[in-house]
Amino acid sequence: MATTVYRGNSRIIHGTAATRQPKWSGALRNFPGAKAVRNVLRPIISQRLATSLPLPRSDGFVEQSGFDLIHFPTQSAFLTSVPSIYQPWDLQHLHLPQYFTPEVIRSRENSYRAYCAQASMVAVTSKWQKRDVMEKYGLTAEKVQVVPGAPVISAYPVPTEYDLRDARAKFALPKAFIF
Repeated sequence: MATTVYRGNSRIIHGTAATRQPKWSGALRNFPGAKAVRNVLRPIISQRLATSLPLPRSDGFVEQSGFDLIHFPTQSAFLTSVPSIYQPWDLQHLHLPQYFTPEVIRSRENSYRAYCAQASMVAVTSKWQKRDVMEKYGLTAEKVQVVPGAPVISAYPVPTEYDLRDARAKFALPKAFIF
């Protein structure tokens, strides 16, 4: 079941299970025998990823809801006929491949390329990232737009003298400190 939050003339939809990426993989870390299960599954998953796992597809909810546009603000998305904005936060798998398994690299490449190709616009946070995404995925400058991230500090009030005194005491900080 989808959860809908209304904000003016916009709706924030937390999708149905059919429109979300599977989250089961994290569960394999925390039970006895997890390593043995991973060792059995790794060759199977590697083979599936090597032949390009099918990407998640919309279950029809967004198409039937009459949306004009869908924004995927994270690197997870799904295939849909509704115009979209895709926001790949990084291409670390290409710049720092030593931190990724070959399977994860293939999976990210498969999905990021497909979602960038599907998108009406690809949103990135810097000019450097725009050049990087254009170069790596063959996108046009018109398709990739820089949308700087809002500084999180603007969401919080300026700390009062009491807040600073409390933080100094709680964390045993000197009178002058920087975070």
